[in-house]
Amino acid sequence: MILFEPFHSSVDTHSADLSYVDGYPINQIIDQYHRAKSSVGNKWLLRNHLNEPSEELSEAFVSDVWKYGHISGLKSIRLHLHISLIYQHLSTKIIYIIRHPLAVIASIHRRPNFWGDLGWDTHWLHFWGHHGHLYPINEQDLDLVQKEALIWSTMVSKALLCLDQIKIQPFYYEDFYQDPFVAAKKLLDQLKVYARPIHPAHIFTPALSEMKTIHGKKGPLKFSSFWSNTLSSLQVDQINQVLHMVGDRFPIFRELCTHRSYL
Repeated sequence: MILFEPFHSSVDTHSADLSYVDGYPINQIIDQYHRAKSSVGNKWLLRNHLNEPSEELSEAFVSDVWKYGHISGLKSIRLHLHISLIYQHLSTKIIYIIRHPLAVIASIHRRPNFWGDLGWDTHWLHFWGHHGHLYPINEQDLDLVQKEALIWSTMVSKALLCLDQIKIQPFYYEDFYQDPFVAAKKLLDQLKVYARPIHPAHIFTPALSEMKTIHGKKGPLKFSSFWSNTLSSLQVDQINQVLHMVGDRFPIFRELCTHRSYL
């Protein structure tokens, strides 16, 4: 089973620094990783494996999930800056998945509590304090959607630099919709899990609690459906302006945007 967000502020008091500080002490990352793996009874870390809201499940059931489940990895959106350290000290089996930036921002706007772990102001202050010097702009001139796009694109850019150093290719969220079995096979190959059959349930139902999918439907996939009902044309233009700016600062990010037709 996959532990979800073991570096979230709900389980890690250093979450803000970990998310935005380059060169975070590896010993603290390792300590939190092992604490998460031994956190028997922690419902937060298991939430995507539970078929009901965690507050509705008995402690005995949650305990059995920990007792009989095998921990195969962790999922985190907070480790962009520490990929090289993880590769050197924890595991070489790293999967980094990039989603279309417009879909990312739209998803954030559909989840009003997305920044609720630390509060938006805390996220932005930590990010801008450590990375704002990279860009020739005044933060007062940025709208919320531009700030969100700037955080995402900067973190992805720095992650790409780490991945390039250790020769690991990223995966792309949309590929798992466009060609799900091929993408899943590539992922298993990168994890060195060979000759394992791929069951449709592994692709169609990523969690027991949801059945959200557009896999296998007739007609061309329109990924714009992920953001067209959420972002205005003005917001799309504002996000694209940020992507251009970050691409000017990080050539590897500009290459990503060109390769994936983000711009």
